[in-house]
Amino acid sequence: MLPGKRIGSGTLFLVIGAQSVECAVFVENQWQQESIFKIQIDHVQAGDSPMTALIAAIAQLESAISRWQELQPVNASPVVRHVKALVADTWLSAAQLPWSAATKHAATAKASVREQLVASGFSVEPLDTVRLDDAPFGQPRLAIAYPASLLEALSSLTVSLDATLVSVLPLSVVAWTWVRKQHHDKFEALAVQDERLLLVMYGQDRLADVTVRAASASEPKDISAAQTLRDQWQRMRLRDPQLARVEQLAVLNLLPSAKILQEMNGLVGIELPPQSDTITVSPRLHLALLSDLRHQPLDALPPGYNMTPMRWLVAGIALFLIGFLLAETWQTTRYAQALVSAANATQSNETAVTPDLSWSREEMARVQAVNGVIRELNLPIASLLQALQPPRDIRVAVLSIEIMGASSINADNSSGVKIVAEARTGEEMASYVSFISAHKIFTGAYLMRHEIVDSVPERPYRFTVEAVWSE
Repeated sequence: MLPGKRIGSGTLFLVIGAQSVECAVFVENQWQQESIFKIQIDHVQAGDSPMTALIAAIAQLESAISRWQELQPVNASPVVRHVKALVADTWLSAAQLPWSAATKHAATAKASVREQLVASGFSVEPLDTVRLDDAPFGQPRLAIAYPASLLEALSSLTVSLDATLVSVLPLSVVAWTWVRKQHHDKFEALAVQDERLLLVMYGQDRLADVTVRAASASEPKDISAAQTLRDQWQRMRLRDPQLARVEQLAVLNLLPSAKILQEMNGLVGIELPPQSDTITVSPRLHLALLSDLRHQPLDALPPGYNMTPMRWLVAGIALFLIGFLLAETWQTTRYAQALVSAANATQSNETAVTPDLSWSREEMARVQAVNGVIRELNLPIASLLQALQPPRDIRVAVLSIEIMGASSINADNSSGVKIVAEARTGEEMASYVSFISAHKIFTGAYLMRHEIVDSVPERPYRFTVEAVWSE
C-alpha cells in the first residue's frame, strides 16, 4: 500500500479451523495482501486444554491484525469496520433434538436444550450461548451451543480493532447454505473436508443434523481417500434410516492442495468458483466471502445485535408511522367527544318540541370509526390470550389472532376474535373448539373452515375458529 493512500473501511473475515486460525481483510472489492494471517493452534504446554490453545491463537491473531491496522495512513478511517467469524463445528456442541413443547417458549427452551445437549454427551457451561433453528411445528430442531470463552475472545478482538462483530456461524451452516443455494437445493446430504475434520450433514428444506468426525492425518489427494469417504458414507446410511433414501453425497473439499473429486458411486465433488482477484486466499476464506453471512437463527449473535444504518432507517420510519397513527387517533377521539358533548347539551336544553338534529354521512362515519377504535382499546387482551391457551392434553398450536368488531359478528353489542390454529388430528381440533366454546369469557365458538396441510409431512389440520363474547 502506498504511503498516505486513503482506503475505505472493510470487513475482516475470520475463520477458526480445527488446527489453525486465519483471517484477511476485504476492502473495496479486493483482499489486502498484508492483512492475511494464519496462526497454528499449538498445544505447547502440557495440560493445556484445546480451548485454551484456541484462545491463545486468537490473541496472537488479534495482535497481528492490530499491528497491520496501525500501519495504515493516519488520516484514513478505521480499515476494519465489521468482523464476520466462521467457526469449525469441532469447537461447538451440536445435536438434533426431538420436538418438545418446552422449546416453544423462550423461558423454558434454553434450559431444556442444555439438558438434552448434556444428555447427548456434550459439556455445556451455564454461560455458553445456545441457539435453536426455526423448525416447523412438531419437527426435530437443530441446537448449537457456543462456548462463552470463544465468544469473549472474539469480542475482545473486535474491541481492539474498534470494529463491530456482525456474525458468528458454524462452518456446517455456512457450507450447507452456500451449496444448497448454488445448486438449487439439489443435494440433501453434504460432506465438508477440512484440516483433520470431516463434517457430514443432511436435510431437505433446512439443515437437520450435523455429524463431526476426525479426518485422516493425510490430506485426501487421491482416489483412495475418496474411497474411504465413500465407505464412511455407506456406513452412516446403514445406521441412519433417514439417510438410506439419500443417493448422492455432495463433497466440498476446503483443503488448499486438494484435487477436485470426480463423481464416483454416489459422491459428487463441489468446486468453489475461481478467485478473480490477483490476491488469492485459502478456500475457507474464499467460502466465507462467497457466503451470505447475514443473521440466521443459529447465529451466535442475537437478532438486532448489529444495527446497520439501513436497520436504523427502517426502525425510524416505523416509529414515525406509529406516532402518526397515535396522533390521528387522538385527534379523532377528541372530535368524537366534542360531538357527543354537543349532542348531550342540545338534548338537555330541548323543550317539548325536539329539534331535528341530523349529522352528515362523513360525521357519522368518523364517529363509528372512533367507536371501533375505543372498542378495540378496551378489549381485555390479557384475559383473552390466557383464555385461548389450550390445556396440555389438547395439542394445538395457535398461529394467529385477529380482533373483530361488532359489525363482523352480529348486530348486537358483542365482539369477537378469529383464531387460526393447527392440530395434529381432527379430534384435537374438535376438542379445542369445544374448549373455547365452554370458556366463561366466550358466549359461543364456531369452526368456520379447516384444511389438511399436505406440504408438511405430518399433514396437520389447519383451521379457523370465530369466538364471540358479550361486553
